Amino acid sequence: MIQASLLGFPGSGRTTLFRALGRGSEPTGNVLVVDLPDQRLERLAGIFRPRKVTPARLAFTDPPVALGSLRGSLPAEVAEADLLALVIRAFSDPAVPHPRGSVDPWRDLADARTELVLWDLVIVERRLERIAETWGKVGGAEREALQREREVLERARQALEGGTLLERVGFSREEERVLRNFQLLTRKPWLIVFNIDERLISEAEALEARIAEAYGPDGGVAVAARLELELCRLPPAERAEFRAAYGLPEGALDRLVWRAFRRSGWILFYTYKGDELRAWPVAAGADAVTAAGTVHTDMARGFIRAEVVHFEDLVRAGSIAEARRQGLLRLEGRNYTLADGDVITFLFHV
Repeated sequence: MIQASLLGFPGSGRTTLFRALGRGSEPTGNVLVVDLPDQRLERLAGIFRPRKVTPARLAFTDPPVALGSLRGSLPAEVAEADLLALVIRAFSDPAVPHPRGSVDPWRDLADARTELVLWDLVIVERRLERIAETWGKVGGAEREALQREREVLERARQALEGGTLLERVGFSREEERVLRNFQLLTRKPWLIVFNIDERLISEAEALEARIAEAYGPDGGVAVAARLELELCRLPPAERAEFRAAYGLPEGALDRLVWRAFRRSGWILFYTYKGDELRAWPVAAGADAVTAAGTVHTDMARGFIRAEVVHFEDLVRAGSIAEARRQGLLRLEGRNYTLADGDVITFLFHV
């Protein structure tokens, strides 16, 4: 399951956001599992009319560590996360003074970025120092391996010294395997979450656009976490009036969850079997065998081929039978690279 870790400075409201993501249900512990909002799944349910619909799911964690105090080993919730959601305070609340004495989300975002870049730089430099200490004591294949590692780390150090996030460097797969051995936080994708109040609701779209300039089209989202949490606790009949009173648009939390999924580098494929329609997350670039193994290891082990139709083609056809009649279903082999939105039936034998 994809895991997103919420990180923020003290007073950023990340725990309020964590609880709001639970839509009113109190999380148990510091892990919250949520369904991925998926309009394609809803459209497919209208075509297949299954008894059971299972969406993809994400896990959000509220780790026992805050920005401004990263020390020593990272908690597993951060070290093992697929994505870091950086919760940045953009709300005013006299009852919760800002540690810096004033609210400035762009300053706090810059501080967060600097802290995480420096965290990675220290790790890289320490490892390079150990390699230098070991260099004269080894030879042959071991020295060659150290040389390859040193070259990757030197490239990482150069990027970090220039303030570049490692996610943006474009390492090869082999280089990524080297970096995977370290708890590097700028290697992970980030989602920037501006935690706003009612004053900034009308500016949410502009804030997201500005974040996107630096972090990409799905790089940020503005959410009024306190208001969203209060809304979740209201009876359904009162929620529309609450939204109207504060000018609170619908879908902010859904947008956060969806962008967290997208930023994690995953795509969705769909299966329909035994009256269950299900969405499956898989890493972008995965082949058909990897996708089959996501559903069941036997499918990967005994993979024969995959019968594939894309969501858009299936919706236009209106049914699997009509898609087949129109020649829209394809038989693909084990090396087929999945496209986001593929609807697949795996043919296998064990």
